Amino acid sequence: MFEDYQTIDHDIRVREYELDHPIPEQDDNIGGGRSTVIARPQERIAIKRDDDRRLQYLYKLKRDCHAVIAAMDESQYSLYQLRYQHCGYYSWAEVADQLHIGRSAVYRKRFALLSLLAKQRGII
Repeated sequence: MFEDYQTIDHDIRVREYELDHPIPEQDDNIGGGRSTVIARPQERIAIKRDDDRRLQYLYKLKRDCHAVIAAMDESQYSLYQLRYQHCGYYSWAEVADQLHIGRSAVYRKRFALLSLLAKQRGII
């Protein structure tokens, strides 16, 4: 989930654009009847965004990851930066080498990071 967080703003904007600019459907009702579509476009857009499960998932993921990152201590944050924010995306073995700790220690710290996120998301 931390991998998804790195591009979350882009993913949110793309999904909002998809909702705001849908591909128009073919109208089979030529010349008859009234439309049941809401005429106020701002209200229609707000309803679409509120009802979209993918967009709501992305918003919640962003809030939860941001809260977990704010609650991290210094060692957890340095581990997070090396693994997820560094341009090269170090492997866990490379993170252990960079922090001068053992591989088993880095995996314990990784488990602690993921536990923080799981608690925030209500998984555990």
